[in-house]
Amino acid sequence: MNLSSPDLPAPRLLGRVEQGLSLAKYLGCGLVTLTVFLTWGVHRWNARERRSEMARALNLGQNLLTESIRACENTALTTRAAFQTHDRLDAGLWSGYINALNLKPDGPINLGYAPFLRAAAPGSRPGGFSPRTPPPSGRREESAPLLFFTSHFGTQRVLSGYDSWADPDRRTAMEKARDSGGVAVTAPLPLKGGVGGVATRGVVFYAAVYRNGPAPSSVAERRKLLRGFIVVALAMPRLRETIKTRAGPLDFALWDTATPPPGSWLVGSPPVKIPGPEFSTTVPAADRSWLLVVTPSGKGDPWFRLPAVWVLVGGFLIAAVGGGLVFGNRRAHTDALQLARTLTLEMRQSVLFLDSVLHEMPSVVYVKDAEKLRFVHVNPAGERLLGISRWEMIGRRNHDCFPPEEADVFESHDRAVVASGRPSETDLEFVTTRMRKRRMLRVRRVPIKDAQGQFRYILCVVEDITEQKYLEAALRQAKNEADAANKAKSVFLAQMSHELRTPLNSVIGFANLLLKNKKENLGPEDLVRLQKIQGNGLHLLELINSILDLSRVEAGRMPVNNAAVDLGRLVTETVEQLRGGLPEGGPVVLRSDLPGPTTPLQTDPGKLKQVLINLIGNAMKFTPQGSVTVRVRAGADGAPSALEVADTGIGIPPDKVGRIFEAFQQVDNGTARKFGGTGLGLTVSRALVDLLGFRMELESEVDRGSVFRVVFQPGPSKPTEAPRG
Repeated sequence: MNLSSPDLPAPRLLGRVEQGLSLAKYLGCGLVTLTVFLTWGVHRWNARERRSEMARALNLGQNLLTESIRACENTALTTRAAFQTHDRLDAGLWSGYINALNLKPDGPINLGYAPFLRAAAPGSRPGGFSPRTPPPSGRREESAPLLFFTSHFGTQRVLSGYDSWADPDRRTAMEKARDSGGVAVTAPLPLKGGVGGVATRGVVFYAAVYRNGPAPSSVAERRKLLRGFIVVALAMPRLRETIKTRAGPLDFALWDTATPPPGSWLVGSPPVKIPGPEFSTTVPAADRSWLLVVTPSGKGDPWFRLPAVWVLVGGFLIAAVGGGLVFGNRRAHTDALQLARTLTLEMRQSVLFLDSVLHEMPSVVYVKDAEKLRFVHVNPAGERLLGISRWEMIGRRNHDCFPPEEADVFESHDRAVVASGRPSETDLEFVTTRMRKRRMLRVRRVPIKDAQGQFRYILCVVEDITEQKYLEAALRQAKNEADAANKAKSVFLAQMSHELRTPLNSVIGFANLLLKNKKENLGPEDLVRLQKIQGNGLHLLELINSILDLSRVEAGRMPVNNAAVDLGRLVTETVEQLRGGLPEGGPVVLRSDLPGPTTPLQTDPGKLKQVLINLIGNAMKFTPQGSVTVRVRAGADGAPSALEVADTGIGIPPDKVGRIFEAFQQVDNGTARKFGGTGLGLTVSRALVDLLGFRMELESEVDRGSVFRVVFQPGPSKPTEAPRG
């Protein structure tokens, strides 16, 4: 979207220029009065400026001095932290750290390291000293010779081996740093190793380095674990030059308040006349404090305080005012044009940035003007999708680029966005590309306002969903084919009911005849074999009946014959029927729990009884001892609400919830071997309950038992706590 703005002055600035010109005619009468009061006013202004200048210089000096002090303290602490984890310091490690620290070559900060040595013999070389480095002279019980030292003058070999511990002022600060664990600073002292070997004045910051391990918490531990000192020297002449360069024609004096003169002076020399309390301040430096005073440079008054200058100022005043009126308008106009050009350049840069972002976007993005719906921008992704160059589309409308029926759809959606003023999204639009390929699109349209709140453009973001739609269609077709195959399987099994059951019933019937052994011509072994044939046949018949029932439900061939059912009578008959097959005095008791007379339930009695038999059989199978209770739940009006089969059996683990109602599934293989069963009873029961329009719920706890519940009110299934197979 290549937009541009004309090079016009900013309206607000031009308004100020016109206002100034309208007031210029009233300035003539004030020129004489202005000349009379000019000298007095400039004198007062000069006095205020002098004081303001000194106050600014003091503030600047304080900030620069504080920054330098903090830099020294931070350098000491960070260097200590960097080297405290190393067991041994060598020249390579020191050089690498100095290069990483990137000290300014002309700065006032110098950095070094001094190991702390105990009982150093004369001429001995502690670890890290090179043959060119002189060791500490003489024998000392304790010493701290400089092992490394780098300054703005370069590496100072002349300082290598210098024993700071032997200097009382340095030793005092080193002891404070050692015992406190922080940073200590010396009193003002001469620093060795300056340019040409000439000493410069300054101070030295020390930070104690301890051996590896936990940070020592007491003075005794710090003295015992002392390893050395980080040495940071602050050269005052360099710092003074930095402050004077930025403060202008003023000077500074600085001295240490805890040190008696003349040794207390860091910058300047006594005596110093303090112009006033507002031109001096105290600056903290580690465990000491310094007094900073701003003073005149001593070079005499500046040129603007000379009397001759004031005479010239009065003479040139009228000429200056007249010239300002003449050239003021031109200057203001020039400034306005420059401002307008600057704003135009910034706008073009912003537009270029936006155009670059749109150019690299993988999605199709195009922009139309809201009035005539002409394309004003199309990104390369749109060119690739449509096969049309952006230069062919820019300035044209939908009907110039697409077939009429497609262009009408695009136009109607665009107009709807302009009319509503709200973004919209269409899930499916069709477009025919230049390569005669029909693509399916998802388009989001967003109206864009101008500075006056009017809709100027429509931003359209297009997503090609052709492959997605084809994939969805393929998935739907595959699902339909799978459902059809499954239904065909179920239909086939349902139709095979007679062919599978008839021969199996015949086998079971003949086995029953032979077991009667009326002629008593069969031996015990033959009878045992016949009993096995009969038992396996009955088991196989049960399996076939379950499979066929399930298949008939899935195939939609299971009829439902609704009638009014007395639920209490149905439960009583079923329990009595199944109780007759149990041994008297057995470990499991089957009983019923009825609330009293209930209203009839409209359902298929045969199928509900089959569900009840399956649930009771499942409960009896997984209850080694205890009870199985069939319970009817009813509301206050006597309408039955649920039918429950509760047992005190083995229960079901929580992680087996998803498998309980799946075909041929039990809790695990061990359960199947121990208790037997086909794993289809609950599957068929669940299918029949769904067919009747009810729902099944389950509650279970391991070793406490389970409750299977048929809820007669349809609705979402209650989450099962633990299922069983």
